[in-house]
Amino acid sequence: MTLRLAWRWLKTDCRTAEFRLLALALWLSTSLIIGLSGFMDKVQIMLVGQSSEFLAADRVLSSPRAIDEAWLLEAKAMQLSQARSVSFQSMLYADDEPLLVSVKAADLAYPLKGKLQYRDSLYDEVKTTSTGPELGHIWVSARLLVQMNLSVGDQVEIGDARFTIAKELVSEPDRGAGAFSLGPRVLMRYEDVAKTEVIQFGSRLRYRYMFSGQRESLQQYADYLQPLMTDSHKWIDLETSQPSIAIALQRGKNFFYLASSIVIVFAAIAIAMSSLRYTSSHTKHVAVLKSLGASRARIIGLMVSIIVMVFLLVGLLGSVTGHWLQQSLLQFMSREMQLPIPVTSSAETLKPFMIGLFCCGFALLSFLLPAMYRLSFTPAKAVFMQSASGEIQLMASSLWLSAIGLAGLIASYTQSVLLAVILIAAVALIVGLLVLPATWLFARLSKLPLRAATVWQLAISQLSRRLWVNTFLTGVFSLCLTLLFILFALQTALFEQWQKQLPAETPNFFLLNIKSHQFEQVDAYLAAEDFQAEGIYPMVRGRLVAINQQSVRDLVSKEALKRAGADRELNLSWSASMPSDNELLAGEWWDTSQSQPVSVESELAQKLGIQLGDVLTFQVAAERFQASVTSLRKVEWDRMRPNFYMLFPQSTLEPFDKTFMTSFYLPSERHQEVVQLLNRFPNLVLIDVDHMIQQIQSIVAQVSFGLKWVVLLVFLASLLVLLATVQSSMSERLHENALLRAIGASKSRIRGALAIEFLLLGGVGGLLAVIVGQLLILLLQSQLLNLPSSLQPELWLLPIALGASLVTIVGLWSTQKVVTQSPSRLLKVF
Repeated sequence: MTLRLAWRWLKTDCRTAEFRLLALALWLSTSLIIGLSGFMDKVQIMLVGQSSEFLAADRVLSSPRAIDEAWLLEAKAMQLSQARSVSFQSMLYADDEPLLVSVKAADLAYPLKGKLQYRDSLYDEVKTTSTGPELGHIWVSARLLVQMNLSVGDQVEIGDARFTIAKELVSEPDRGAGAFSLGPRVLMRYEDVAKTEVIQFGSRLRYRYMFSGQRESLQQYADYLQPLMTDSHKWIDLETSQPSIAIALQRGKNFFYLASSIVIVFAAIAIAMSSLRYTSSHTKHVAVLKSLGASRARIIGLMVSIIVMVFLLVGLLGSVTGHWLQQSLLQFMSREMQLPIPVTSSAETLKPFMIGLFCCGFALLSFLLPAMYRLSFTPAKAVFMQSASGEIQLMASSLWLSAIGLAGLIASYTQSVLLAVILIAAVALIVGLLVLPATWLFARLSKLPLRAATVWQLAISQLSRRLWVNTFLTGVFSLCLTLLFILFALQTALFEQWQKQLPAETPNFFLLNIKSHQFEQVDAYLAAEDFQAEGIYPMVRGRLVAINQQSVRDLVSKEALKRAGADRELNLSWSASMPSDNELLAGEWWDTSQSQPVSVESELAQKLGIQLGDVLTFQVAAERFQASVTSLRKVEWDRMRPNFYMLFPQSTLEPFDKTFMTSFYLPSERHQEVVQLLNRFPNLVLIDVDHMIQQIQSIVAQVSFGLKWVVLLVFLASLLVLLATVQSSMSERLHENALLRAIGASKSRIRGALAIEFLLLGGVGGLLAVIVGQLLILLLQSQLLNLPSSLQPELWLLPIALGASLVTIVGLWSTQKVVTQSPSRLLKVF
């Protein structure tokens, strides 16, 4: 009986504006959450997948010698794709003329991720392929062809084997992983290494075993390897191989999570506001049922049945449209970024649907059911006297439950309790800060000396009559604008940070192994040829052995040493002044009270527990010396410039053997000039990072492109909230303006008064959004995105202008019924 009555009631409700608004809010909210969360999850996978090209795989096991074949069999059992390579230095001979080259020998499966780039002849058109050279053939860099005056098709010798140069090697996807290599590059087949017989006992080799597959399988394999690996083995992921890319992706991921969380908050607000009006429209129905003898339990059961039916109908429709939205966005992004849509596990595929349906159901239970429940306890006479202010107080009783539920939902989705707390605190902060200033402001407006019967006087009187209602509406508008302001400002900050990371003319070559007697000659050559060098820096190889007279290995665990990069020799350097792209965090440069000062990079200091005043002991060759920590520096390692963990005065390192290094920028059309440089100074080691920079810039551009679309979609979600918010107070506005029209007020005057009212509500909401939003932006910059905290005064006018214009446009569009329908028809409703 209850289900039948609920179904009949629901069919009747379908013809009402209140139910259509609630259904629209539920449907769009569910669709947006499912579509956007699924879209953002897969875009992250797409970007991470492309970033894996830096490794030519998802994970890499690096070793100085061949690993046990049982390890590879275990990876095969876990259904991981595999490839292997070995890198070494050797002499290449062409007509008995020798040249030291860097050889990479890879099997047929290499690369697992990314493409090889090659040319059929020197400086020909660049082509791509997924497979390397054939047996008996090699691919060589342009530098080798120019330096030895060779062409594609010529014969050369490596060890005891003879090879044919088949292609000019332009780039390998994992070029950055082996960038620090001597001599021109040569790529050959792994199976050809044995016949060269160049690998002998004591040869310096680097084996790389590459793996790709599901994240769960990769983690399972990493757990399998952990107890088997020694200090010489390295399990490499994107973060350890390319920290700059990992940082960019992590910031993008956090931004995606923030955007998803804001969509969830918007959805909850839209459902709450539409539920408010829907509940209000049922007050008379509940009163009639109670007057006819319906029990409280019967009314509650009826309401629960309606909520369940609405959830099932809207949830099904929202799931379908959400899936369509997700796939449409993914196909568009796939075309624009030229990346395949990733295949995910069933759990990952269902995750957005579960989040969307849970948010929809939870919002219904949080806002609609408590309101109906309270109505069942209210006498019939009080129900008939329900006002908009009372409705808002009714909804406010369930806010604490909704806040807890939303925080839990956001935390479970983003895996970040901090983000959930910040967002819910932002909502509470906005509501708390708005009550007094908004009420005070609207109360002051009502006392302005305005002429009676003017449009402004009419608008101000409407604001003051609905003081608490308008304060609440302003709070909702301000909340939407604050979240949009936060999202837009953080996106702008991310773009600026990425542009600073790799600006135009970022150094794309590093030059190492400059001897002391060559210092002035190399410096003069770089200046004469306009190589745009960053300055030449000294390097002394040394190891940190003790902190405050205690051995580093006794103070810090082996894993911590490895993470800090202090388990090996460090490049020590000197500088009279602090490098321009370093930031002094603590101490002085140099502290003259210390005879042997040292400046330490801040992250290394944190990992090793080094503080100001600590005495560090270093070993260079067979000699040891001590230095006192006088400053801590923040270093931007992703700027492609020479930087060092430890900096000393020149007098400290001058007695030790040293070499020098520099970096410089050359445009692509001048790259062949480096061959002349190396012919002039054959002992120098050149590291080409141009391809790595291009990959980084490509990934950053794709992340930026994705973020722009996310901001646009979140903006559309905010329009839904504005519409639902304006509609929540529609019944009272219709009643008031119908009376005004009945006593002779013109349509233009009513429309003008409404425009001024919405303009003030949106403008005040935008002003408060700037104040609260800027405070939260500073917090999110430092705690979520690891960005420098900074104000954005150039964006402060945006929320005010956006709030005033959007709220006015949406408000006038939503209330057009006030001026288009006759007063007699409107008053029949009341």
